[in-house]
Amino acid sequence: MGKEKGQCQATGRFGRCPNRARKPGYPYCQKHAEVKGLQHPLVSTEGSRVLIAELKRAGWSNRTIARESGLAENTILGIAHNPTMHRSTAEKLLALRELEPEPFRVEVWPYRRRLQSLQAAGHTGRDIAKGTGLPTSTVSFIVNEEGEWIARGRAEVIERYWREHAADPVRTATAAAMRGGWPVPMWWDDIDDLREKPGVTHCRVCHGLEPFRSTGLCNACRSRLWNAQNRDEVNRRRRERRRKAKEQAA
Repeated sequence: MGKEKGQCQATGRFGRCPNRARKPGYPYCQKHAEVKGLQHPLVSTEGSRVLIAELKRAGWSNRTIARESGLAENTILGIAHNPTMHRSTAEKLLALRELEPEPFRVEVWPYRRRLQSLQAAGHTGRDIAKGTGLPTSTVSFIVNEEGEWIARGRAEVIERYWREHAADPVRTATAAAMRGGWPVPMWWDDIDDLREKPGVTHCRVCHGLEPFRSTGLCNACRSRLWNAQNRDEVNRRRRERRRKAKEQAA
């Protein structure tokens, strides 16, 4: 009887191996490939899954993991769905533990703060895009609080633009900055401190160092704001003072 297509070609005391070859055109099944030293035994994917999850929490993508390990991206995707994998594949993945490279993505909130603060100081999205080389749509995406991560390369160009322009004279804020009440650069003592509350040491209107209330305004600016928002009450009190002054004079 001729050889069946795709059947393992190994023979033993009980005749031909009934298993299918491990892949088309290959002469042996997985078991006999291991016995003959042509294939390493399969190992569990559990450890590799844990490592992939750790790398993704650090901002790595499947493509990045594949590139750094020398594997195909489809191999990385398949590990999540298969119980076993080749030992050589596992060894390539586990070798990433020794690299300890910088993450390829970083949290976006420090750079969102920078872009919002620059817009509060009068730098438009177009100005920032031109100065950083980023698309205007990317600047808008970051500023409008979309996404939690940013590519390290983009973060670096935003940081560079911030260092160059944070001390620029404050101009008219953009419409978005006015609506959002975003702080100008000088309000920040430590912009990378997640607990930092801007305006704690400076009035958010005149930027002075005078004492301020919980509104973030010094007394003079708080008074002017109240007067502007309560014009009728201001006029009523003014008329009342004039009336009392006339009565006392009489």
